Amino acid sequence: MIKAIIFDMDGVIVDTEPLHCHSYIKAFKEYNISFTEQEFYDFWTKKGGDIKEYVEYKKIPIDYKIIRDCKRKIYKEKLFTELRTYDGMRDIIKLLFANLP
Repeated sequence: MIKAIIFDMDGVIVDTEPLHCHSYIKAFKEYNISFTEQEFYDFWTKKGGDIKEYVEYKKIPIDYKIIRDCKRKIYKEKLFTELRTYDGMRDIIKLLFANLP
């Protein structure tokens, strides 16, 4: 008998990857650095890289922490304004919540 259900939020209930991507694009743009969606998916998603590695790889003359902190601020705003659940997930969660922890 099922006693509880655990969800991995990202990729199951919501998709935050585009929010991360567009937050980085905007953060880089604030420092007049070109950064594309393709670069994000190639470096972060396919390669598993991070902001520190990317800044070093591209020899960007700004401390990665500055870009990272700017991105985090933008991302938090996007979570409140753009984050959406996948179709049907709210109904599924309500149904499960009524019967299981």
